[in-house]
Amino acid sequence: MTKIVYVGLDVHAETIAVATADDGRGGEIRFYGTIRNTADSILRLTKRLSSGNTIPVFCYEAGLCWTNPVKAAFPLNSERTYPTGTVTGIPSAV
Repeated sequence: MTKIVYVGLDVHAETIAVATADDGRGGEIRFYGTIRNTADSILRLTKRLSSGNTIPVFCYEAGLCWTNPVKAAFPLNSERTYPTGTVTGIPSAV
């Protein structure tokens, strides 16, 4: 059976704070850690979270630190949260 883990990214200029939440109403929420804000670090994180039958679903805030490494790692398949609280898919033109 496929398991979903939700991943929240708090993006800063040099680092990204990562939190995860298990699927379901009673899913555990935990702080995963802090990674460097590079495409390589984001892709390594994705591979770690994708082990076995787990599918990571990402969401991050599109603030001023929405940098090229984040854009490169998440071109189409993630959600972007704006400071106003709305959530939308990332447009392909970004």
